[in-house]
Amino acid sequence: MSSSILFTLSALAAIGMTLTAPASTLTPGEDDGTESAPAPKETPSWAGVYTGVFPAEKSPGFEIRLTLSPDGSCTIVSRSLMEGGEAVSHQGMVRWLEQGRRFAINVDGVPILFEIEGEALIRLSPDGKRLEGEAAGHQRLNREK
Repeated sequence: MSSSILFTLSALAAIGMTLTAPASTLTPGEDDGTESAPAPKETPSWAGVYTGVFPAEKSPGFEIRLTLSPDGSCTIVSRSLMEGGEAVSHQGMVRWLEQGRRFAINVDGVPILFEIEGEALIRLSPDGKRLEGEAAGHQRLNREK
């Protein structure tokens, strides 16, 4: 693993976002014995691509791209804004805390909580509350048009 990826993982851990390879050991097309939810007839309003920059204490921050798919799967890609920062990707599933309003993404055993606000996602604290003060304005991912 390159030193810039290690730095990215270390820095993400400092802001509560550790990224690793997906936990699944299945190969594409392999059946894990569970049933998939039927595909929705219409695309849910929350599905889409959200982007933004999250701050970090010891670096310029992280560019974030979060894709929420209609089937409940998601991909989060993070790239350090430091020179030479490489993108790190993680795939997972959305776990609804409050259907259509609040959800969590489990990344390496750590839930990252979000709240839907119009065309944006607001990252919440680990206890599910909105951050206050200066940090509050820097926890937003906006939906790409």
